[in-house]
Amino acid sequence: MKPDDTLDSRSVEIPRAPLTDLPDLELTPLSHYLTGEAAFTALKEAVAALKATALEGHDILIEAFGITVWDVRYFEPHTLLLRGRDEQGRDTSVVAHFSQLVARVVYLPKHASESVITGFARTTVPSKGK
Repeated sequence: MKPDDTLDSRSVEIPRAPLTDLPDLELTPLSHYLTGEAAFTALKEAVAALKATALEGHDILIEAFGITVWDVRYFEPHTLLLRGRDEQGRDTSVVAHFSQLVARVVYLPKHASESVITGFARTTVPSKGK
């Protein structure tokens, strides 16, 4: 083997552009993917989409964790509180990490004089010491 056959003598220099030279590149921070924001938004959009196509006189609700949900609260950055009724008709709440969520949006004949549509709220948990 000749001295010129070493890996170092065959290395090729790769041109590198600094990140500042990349036009209009938007980097999404990793923390964005570690939150429940997408799950919360998807639930809201699914309810809105079904509301737009459901028959009049129907409730539009989420079913998850064995309960029919009429209220969803998102506690940033990753916790969902779902309030509703279980199969026996008891008021029930479930607290879940967004990664546990499996839900479906349904429309059902309304049970009261007014239609019920699952509502949504966002809550920011205060920092410690405040």
